[in-house]
Amino acid sequence: MNTVNENQERLALQNELEFMAVFAGTPEAAPDVWGIISPEDFYSPAMGKCYRHLMNLHEQNGGFIPEDMLNYVRQNGGEEAANAVKSAIAGVITCNVQGAVSRARKIKQYSIFRQAQRVAEDISFTTPETVEEVLETSLLALSGLAMEKSSAETMRPIQDMLVNFVNQKHSNRTENIIPTGFSRLDGIVSLSKGDLAVIAARPAVGKSAFVGNLAVRFSVSGYTTALFSLEMSEVQILDRIMSSVGRIPHNFLAKNSIEGKYDNELGKTVSFVYEKSKLFIDDRSRQTVRDIKRKCVKAKADVIIIDYLQLMRSARKYESKVNEVAEITRDLKIMAGDLNAVVILLSQLNRDVEKRAIPRPVLSDLRDSGSIEQDANSIIFLSKTDPNDTNSDILAEVAKNRSGAVGQVVFAFDRNIQTFSETDKKYTPKGGAAVGRVY
Repeated sequence: MNTVNENQERLALQNELEFMAVFAGTPEAAPDVWGIISPEDFYSPAMGKCYRHLMNLHEQNGGFIPEDMLNYVRQNGGEEAANAVKSAIAGVITCNVQGAVSRARKIKQYSIFRQAQRVAEDISFTTPETVEEVLETSLLALSGLAMEKSSAETMRPIQDMLVNFVNQKHSNRTENIIPTGFSRLDGIVSLSKGDLAVIAARPAVGKSAFVGNLAVRFSVSGYTTALFSLEMSEVQILDRIMSSVGRIPHNFLAKNSIEGKYDNELGKTVSFVYEKSKLFIDDRSRQTVRDIKRKCVKAKADVIIIDYLQLMRSARKYESKVNEVAEITRDLKIMAGDLNAVVILLSQLNRDVEKRAIPRPVLSDLRDSGSIEQDANSIIFLSKTDPNDTNSDILAEVAKNRSGAVGQVVFAFDRNIQTFSETDKKYTPKGGAAVGRVY
């Protein structure tokens, strides 16, 4: 270890010890310092745990006294550690909120510096084969440190917000809302930047084709769109997109048997998509949220579509799939906010749907975790209006909508050209009356 690192460690430890000495006698500083540092920011794990202990005491009892810290240190580090803390308390001059806040900010600065050092070490140990990916990941990590703000800094009094709020409401501007292009669906649910929207269905209903239609609509409307297909290959995705846009029979494209008039149609379709579409496609399987986020930062994506949740993986290992899915959906919701993008996530439904007399999905049918329902801003179920008809219309039912009402839209699905079209039909279960709201 070189002298510079030794000095940095010594200064970090000294500052942490002084902070704990000031904090022990200034419990009223708790709300201020909690917005600046967390226990993970401490260089000394023992001091980080002591800090957490004092914060827990403050939350439970409304405060603490220096003896609370000394007793904790004595029990967990011995008499020598307690004596070191006593010496620090005796040597501190500025024992007030300002002194605690000033030292907390230094702890944060040292924490950011150490994280930046770790990123630099990751870069130094890379190989020529992996250097591009490591650099992208490292730059993302560094930008995250640079943009990081404490919770205290992001809070503003409502008076500061009201003028901008009133101006916005008179502006007729909706730049944060990204329409699907399906007017009836947009009349029910608005997709806003920062939202996580879930589209769920049983297999063979057409959810991949549906989001393929959405991807094209978004991308030709000027929104940079990233489509992550964890199940289909790049060629299969392009077959579906070209079939839908060019109204070319899908089976001709899938079999590479374009002949006659479809030569001309394919040429026009390719030219149109090439010139108008802002679409990125990634067909790598088993991706993590971190993988997807890194690529979307680079692409500056407005809309991120992931097909589908149950094929994603966590960066950590979980014994339970439920816990893994919970982490993924939480991270995707955070990613939507960080990137100021709409994230559309496909999900499977469990088999219970098919056991019902009228097989309409409900929120409890979401497969693997209740966190999907919890984290999503909106949830749309796709199901056949007639489960016994292979050419059935598709019911899109908005089952959850934080920004508005719930409702239904009936789509015609032309499987020959992989295209969804809105209809003005009302959903009527076989042998029953029309159900639910239709827009």
